[in-house]
Amino acid sequence: MKAITPSTADDLIAQSRAAQLAGLLERIRGADFALMGPNDAARNWCVAADFHDLDLWVSRSTAHIVDRALRELGAVRLGQDALEPRLQHRQWWLPGPDRGAIVDVTVGDLRVGPMLLCDERSITTAAMSDGLMTGPRLTGHAGIADLLVRPLLRGRVPENRRLNQARNVWGELAEADRHRTADAFASVLGRRFTGEAVEVLEGSAPNASLPRRARLRLAVASLKPSALRSTWTARYEILGTGLGPFGLPSRGALVAFVGTDGSGKTTLAERLEVELDRLGYQVDCEYLGMARSNLP
Repeated sequence: MKAITPSTADDLIAQSRAAQLAGLLERIRGADFALMGPNDAARNWCVAADFHDLDLWVSRSTAHIVDRALRELGAVRLGQDALEPRLQHRQWWLPGPDRGAIVDVTVGDLRVGPMLLCDERSITTAAMSDGLMTGPRLTGHAGIADLLVRPLLRGRVPENRRLNQARNVWGELAEADRHRTADAFASVLGRRFTGEAVEVLEGSAPNASLPRRARLRLAVASLKPSALRSTWTARYEILGTGLGPFGLPSRGALVAFVGTDGSGKTTLAERLEVELDRLGYQVDCEYLGMARSNLP
């Protein structure tokens, strides 16, 4: 991949998302990292005109390389989750020529809240290409956790392209590795739930109640005595940027739509943006995804 070496942060911010991503991947070459989500997630982030977030995984020992690279690209860190035993997560706002974007960085173990899905020592990666660029992706146990289990715990069935990729990852595992992966998930999610997830990986249509039951398991795990303190404290984790909520000067009014996944926040925000634009107001929409503790 060709290196991008603009002389100033302003030059980097003015680059397209594809150029920004190429510059980021060049700068973090020495880190243990992987692109998360389906294989075309990076491509979609590069061409998106909206608020797609880019998801990265990085090992604990090399996370500082990713932090430094993002700062060189002009990114501002909005917040982080760093409470044990929860997901170790950092969220960055990356300005762009038209509108900025979110870069979510998972550090170390793959978790949803306090639920451990894949220990960092068990994470494997492999280089894959989506036709636009090549970069490491999560494979094996970690790939299944990322592509299937995490969306279910967040209350949704993965879209077909993500689900099909999860099935491909499962199909590439040796029989013994499938059993080990299923046993690892069963220790966290229970045998029955894991059995249904395996059936989905082997081609069955997902039961509509699967995300709801996954969310219930997450709620129970979050309220366990060992996790209750971090669950409660996580509500207050906010990093001030010294500027506006996205690291940029703030003017006008800030309206936040807060709710669970699938409740219609994005649809409502888009309709409001269209209507305010029609009335002559200048409007910018920003999407913060699951990062409820990062609301300004």
